[in-house]
Amino acid sequence: MDAIELAKPLIDTKFSSLDSIERYEILEQLIVAYLDINNIAKAEEYLSIVSKKINNEFSSRLEKIRGMIEEAKGNYDGAIKIYNDALKYDEINDTLHKRLIAVNIANGNRDEAIKLLNKYLEAFVSGDEDAWLQLADLYLQDNQCQQAAYCIEEVILTDPRNHLYHLRYADIMLCLGKYQMASKYYCKALDLCKDNVRALYGILYSNEYLLKAKAEDKSTSDETIKALIDLAKEELAKLYKKSPCEEVVKEFLNQ
Repeated sequence: MDAIELAKPLIDTKFSSLDSIERYEILEQLIVAYLDINNIAKAEEYLSIVSKKINNEFSSRLEKIRGMIEEAKGNYDGAIKIYNDALKYDEINDTLHKRLIAVNIANGNRDEAIKLLNKYLEAFVSGDEDAWLQLADLYLQDNQCQQAAYCIEEVILTDPRNHLYHLRYADIMLCLGKYQMASKYYCKALDLCKDNVRALYGILYSNEYLLKAKAEDKSTSDETIKALIDLAKEELAKLYKKSPCEEVVKEFLNQ
């Protein structure tokens, strides 16, 4: 509501005294604020004001808002058409591409969203972490773990100090049955974030699986694997000490 409280008086009383750029930036923010509180009627009212001010000429920013209004109404097909039509006039507008991806995800068009995300990453910012993470999620929903792993590799390259990315990659390796690689990345995550419970459980599970694996499927000695299992159990026991679930965890670790 703060944006509405600040912007509406300016538009209602001082609109003519603002320069053209300020006018439309404030109007745009006001429309988005109304959409945030699901006041679609007001959003449409102010969109109409802006459209008249520019004599209904094409504007990528206005087409984006027009599409967002259709999204707010639940008319995803209508929003997709608006974004696709707008991109015919402004094909390098990354904001329109992002909205098109978002509405396809919301509409359940997973295959189309994957295609659009790959196109976006190829054409625009290959180092966009959020885009890679979104693509990884879509691949995982489609049980395409190998492709998801590639996406997480890209974000690790972008931000190698983020332990959450290493955890994510390790989880995918575990799903793929690559226990050696999973153990490596859980250990890296623990190195970056001490006392991380998820990393410790990951080390425990991946090495328990690794211990049962054939000799040709592992490059680590059984002694090292057992030492990692013992280390994980020891550190988990310390972390849960004096907690309400201490006994339950102790029983689980002693199995």
